[in-house]
Amino acid sequence: MKHIILTALLGLIFFSGCGKNPEKTNVVFSYGKVSAAEERVLNDLIKEFEDKNPQIDVVLQELPSNPTLQYKYYLESFEQKLHEPPDIMCLDIMLFPQLAAKDGWLSFIEWYFKEKNKFLPGAVKGCIYQHGIYAIPWSVDGGVLYYRKDLLKKHGFSSPPKTFNELINQANAIIPAEKCSGFIWPGKNSEDMVCTFLEFLWGNDGILLAGSEVLVNSLWGREALQMMTDLIYKHGISPQSVLAMDDTVAINTFISGNAVFLRGWSHSGQSMFSNPSLKDKIGIAPMPCFIDNEKKSASCLQAEVLSINKHSKCEKEAWLLIEFLTSEYVQKKRLISINKNPSRIGLYNDIQLQKNMPIISEFYPAFIQFQPRPITLHYPEISLVMQGCIRDVLMQKSTPEESFKKTTEDIGKVFLPQ
Repeated sequence: MKHIILTALLGLIFFSGCGKNPEKTNVVFSYGKVSAAEERVLNDLIKEFEDKNPQIDVVLQELPSNPTLQYKYYLESFEQKLHEPPDIMCLDIMLFPQLAAKDGWLSFIEWYFKEKNKFLPGAVKGCIYQHGIYAIPWSVDGGVLYYRKDLLKKHGFSSPPKTFNELINQANAIIPAEKCSGFIWPGKNSEDMVCTFLEFLWGNDGILLAGSEVLVNSLWGREALQMMTDLIYKHGISPQSVLAMDDTVAINTFISGNAVFLRGWSHSGQSMFSNPSLKDKIGIAPMPCFIDNEKKSASCLQAEVLSINKHSKCEKEAWLLIEFLTSEYVQKKRLISINKNPSRIGLYNDIQLQKNMPIISEFYPAFIQFQPRPITLHYPEISLVMQGCIRDVLMQKSTPEESFKKTTEDIGKVFLPQ
């Protein structure tokens, strides 16, 4: 195994480990900088893979953690030919479309992916670009509804809300006695706010984009954004302070016991469950939808995905490594050691995991309803437009209809030829 560390993309490269063995196939695996614990686990896994496949040497190439800098490096590698492109790329799901949109960068790997029905459907959907699979989901994260199950039980509720009307009713029944907020969520101008809106939208059968066609200015879209606003100003179960909350502030507010319900990311669950003050008090459920039995809840997908360089000279060996890294064995090890939620369905029914990490089975009802954000090269610009649109309505500067009309025009301009 060999390590390559690129610092600040200034051409400064550090090597460690063994040198190149001409009798072996070298597979270069690039990834964004991770924690020391993740690095140790990755090194152990690569060593295990090399022991099982002595004809392959894996070269670990560490890039900066910032996806923008990673994209810059890949641009320099594939188009400007300043570096040799890696064979395998570990990508943030939001970086994936930018690489997939480039002709000749990523390999079409659907024919290798024989077990796709064993992976969470929404996670696989997030790896599809223009009808083809160009990546494999490795670990997943998503939006869920955290709730105080002790308070629900105390006030006579046997289950968490499935619809927003149920959420409003439960919150209004609990708030007066407990003197806390009902439902908090990240309302600060950010990508987290957009993801929260998308979960409202999808939970009302709405659509943001179909290809380059903007469809958010529909009855379903307007109802979704109006519901977010009404939770603050009409129903009063969300405080106006959510407009200043990012994900971290919202989570801390919930952990402090100042809310009944929280829209948060699943990666926060383990720390909340292990918090002594919240022991046996927290439950996890899918985000509510608008009409039970007619519409479905949705969870906004966040993920790590693995792709292969289309021009790799060792595509088969690269696939062997991806097959190993996405196996149940490896995903189970990563979940236990570094809290990486698996993309394989079977692990959510694993008896050992359910016994030692009961939180994993609570995530499953939400994860089986994953939805990816629009898979387009232009999503970063679209997100910025949506942030302004949502924010204006939440601040009562415009109505959903007025805001979406402008948003439709602004997003349409994003797709115009430059």
